[in-house]
Amino acid sequence: PVGLTRMAPVGQTLLALIKSAQREITITSGYFGPSRALVVALCQATDRGVLVRILTNSTFSTHHFVLEAGKQQYDRLLRGGVQIYEYLPTMVHSKLAIIDGKISCIGSANLNFRSLYHNQEFNLLVRDRALATELNQAFERDLDQAQEIHLAEWRHRPASVKLHQAISSLSRYFF
Repeated sequence: PVGLTRMAPVGQTLLALIKSAQREITITSGYFGPSRALVVALCQATDRGVLVRILTNSTFSTHHFVLEAGKQQYDRLLRGGVQIYEYLPTMVHSKLAIIDGKISCIGSANLNFRSLYHNQEFNLLVRDRALATELNQAFERDLDQAQEIHLAEWRHRPASVKLHQAISSLSRYFF
């Protein structure tokens, strides 16, 4: 078992990919609740001039508590220059990352603690520009049906929502 403190191999791989990015990181994750290490790596990527975009669920989820727990990380990511989009029509279930338009990471791992620390997930790494291009085009189409989260608006959400997200995030290590 991996445990709470040591990231599983799939998480280590994703972290290494994020740290290696030079131009663009595109992530789709149905359950989004990154660890501090991933938040830092994503913000450091933007500091290097990397465009970082994340697509995740809006209100549709099979686990609303998990959805809200992950949103506790939005403020730090938005301050760090990460672009966050929430998919509106239905629940997004894809789990993928595209790095620099050439490496695609596709599989069962969400960008959350359960996937990256607890579960025995499997992701496939494909180094193929044609596949990355096709996946990026699908991502762009999904953005047409998503709402971008802006820091100023995010900070003005109701206090009751902030409280619910903060309470939910206390158990995010298990989701």
